[in-house]
Amino acid sequence: MSNMEQIVDNIETINNFEQVDIPKVFEIYNDYVIDRDKDKLKARISDIEINRQPDNCTDCRKCMEKCPQSIDIPNMLSTILALVK
Repeated sequence: MSNMEQIVDNIETINNFEQVDIPKVFEIYNDYVIDRDKDKLKARISDIEINRQPDNCTDCRKCMEKCPQSIDIPNMLSTILALVK
């Protein structure tokens, strides 16, 4: 991301996926990568609205078609879920 316009576009694109709050889940995971506090990670993920949590991912991969960074979002969500189990 090189400018604010791209950041806004990225957020708008990801927010179009209703089943999982991808931006929030990734924000929480990014914080975990920095502080390695698994209890905090679990608590923050569980604070997400139940129908927007990462385990609602259906692995349809539609999010990847829209992701401007080509992130394997379903794989990342699986990684995050493995940490909180």
